[in-house]
Order: sequence, then structure tokens, then C-alpha cells
Amino acid sequence: MSKVLMAEVNVSEGKDSGLIEKLKQAIVSVEGIEVIGIEPDADHDRTVFTYKGEPTKVLEATKKLVSKAIELIDMTKHKGSHPRMGSVDILDLTGGPLFGFACFFYAIMDYIGIHLQKFSIDSIIL
Repeated sequence: MSKVLMAEVNVSEGKDSGLIEKLKQAIVSVEGIEVIGIEPDADHDRTVFTYKGEPTKVLEATKKLVSKAIELIDMTKHKGSHPRMGSVDILDLTGGPLFGFACFFYAIMDYIGIHLQKFSIDSIIL
């Protein structure tokens, strides 16, 4: 039996359906990922993406989502009733051991900080 990890990622875009679709495509481009829900909220200017799959696939999909969100979301123009912390400001995981979560978050932080060179409060907070 394979392990399944579920991710809930909040991005700072809830109004532009075209941009939300591009973010969704970043997730579904990873084979083996099942999108459970996409919940845009125009008032808060946020969208919650919920998806699941094997841990390595969830990591790959999350990297693609974070990369696309940082590329497309201009935080200088973001307005909403929710505090604006970054283009991606919440990343919740369910379904694995604590050590596995730590490894997952280390891999994401490494990817953002080293590969995207975008690790700042203006870009993302996990």
C-alpha cells in the first residue's frame, strides 16, 4: 500500500480566474496528483488548492505551484480583506509522520531559497 499525502496551499489570488487556472495546471501537470478542491475567495483575494498523491508527487506538484505563484502573482497590487503575507502564505500537510513533514518542508524551503532564489517574506511564508 502506497502512502498518500494531502496538501492545502493558500495563494494570494482569488479574483483572476485565468491566473487561478494557470496555478491549477501547474499542479495537474504532475502525474498521479488528484485535485480535491479549488476554493477561490474574491473578498480575501485568496485561493485554497487541495490535492493529494504519493509524497514525492505532492512535493513535485507543490514546487510547481509555488514557482508559478511566485512568477505570476504581483503582491504590490494585491488587495483583500485578509493580511497579505506572500504569494503563497500557507502550506498545510496531512497524512504523514512528523519526520516526513520536516523533510518535505526542508525540500520546499531548499527549492524556493536556492533554486528560485525567492526566499523572502514578500514571496512566501510556510
